Amino acid sequence: MSYVTMDTGLKGAMILWDYYLPIDSLCFERMGSGIDSFKVAEKLKEWNPDRMYVEQISPRPNQSAKATFTQAFVVGQCHTLSQLHCEYVEYIYPQTWTAFTKRLSETPTAKSKVIAQELAPKFFPEMAESYRSKRGHKIVHDGIADALCLNLYVQRDLYLEHLK
Repeated sequence: MSYVTMDTGLKGAMILWDYYLPIDSLCFERMGSGIDSFKVAEKLKEWNPDRMYVEQISPRPNQSAKATFTQAFVVGQCHTLSQLHCEYVEYIYPQTWTAFTKRLSETPTAKSKVIAQELAPKFFPEMAESYRSKRGHKIVHDGIADALCLNLYVQRDLYLEHLK
C-alpha cells in the first residue's frame, strides 16, 4: 500500500510512503499567488497513491487578511489536487497530529515546528538528512519535517512504545 502525507502551505511538501518507509518527496514551489500545481499534479499522477493524508489548516487568530487569503488559496489547491488524484483522502488538523508528536518529544513544551525538527531526523534520518539546509544549519525543510511528523500520527500505533 502506498500513501502520501501532505503538509499544505507555500513552504509545504508531500512524501510518498510505501507501507512505513518514505520513498519519494516533493517540496512545493511558489508560483504566482500559490504553489506550482502542475508539478504537484504531475508527481501525484506518477505516484498514484492508494491514500492521502492532508493537513487541514484553518485561519489563525490575528492573521492578516492577505495571509489568510494566500493560505486559503494554497490549501484549496492542495485539497483539490488530492481529491483529483486519490479516492481516499483524509484531512487532519495540525492540532491533532502535533498533540501526538509532542508526546514523542524530549521537549514537549516546545513549539510544534521545533518538535518537528527534533523528531524528523530521529525517526526518518535518511529523508531528513537529504533536506537539511545547505548553510551548515541543522534545520530540515519545514514542509518535509511536518510531512514526516504527520506520518508519525498516521502510523501512531507503531510509535506507542516511544511515548513519554
